[in-house]
Amino acid sequence: MKLDRDEISFLANLSGGNPYLIQVIGFYYHEDRKHKKVDYDKFENKILEYVKKTFEGYWKHLNEEEREFLFEIETATNDQIGYALERKGFIIWNGKKWEISSKLFGKFILTKMKKKEKEEKEFEDPKEKQKRKLLPWIFALIGFAGLAIGIRLIVTAAGKLQELDIYSISKIVLDLDFLMGLFSLIFSILSFIISLISMKKSGKGIYHE
Repeated sequence: MKLDRDEISFLANLSGGNPYLIQVIGFYYHEDRKHKKVDYDKFENKILEYVKKTFEGYWKHLNEEEREFLFEIETATNDQIGYALERKGFIIWNGKKWEISSKLFGKFILTKMKKKEKEEKEFEDPKEKQKRKLLPWIFALIGFAGLAIGIRLIVTAAGKLQELDIYSISKIVLDLDFLMGLFSLIFSILSFIISLISMKKSGKGIYHE
């Protein structure tokens, strides 16, 4: 079976030069290509499921420092661990930084990272979790208070219009009540925005448990 450059590049990126992955990927790619054009995304997911147990075996034999290095490989600077992982065939140095040698193994690490983040979130300190949930509501209450104060001050300032002739209306802009009311409205809007952002970060907003 003759492969074009795009196919060779795709398969090389998947295997990362791992002899076992080369054999598995080569076999299944040959089988799939005989019947139809290969969908790269579907093929990646298919092979990842097939080699997941092998990757779990690799992962089991990595120490905690090596795992953390792989999680933070984009910014990792510990070359001692980097060289150790390179000798094991998991990563390579591209001239500027370390990177996962196999795209398949990279996707496996991503699933491990998401699992770790989920577990850390589940075992979060109850007090910290409660604080995180309350924070958006605190900003929301501040926003409502600012809104009420702002409207009250602007109404007070607007009432003074009755005491001004048509040529003096522009003076209302310089009125202290008006300026404080305007500031309160702006502040309340910012508080609502911060509240919404906090809700989003904490999970699924006001309905998140």
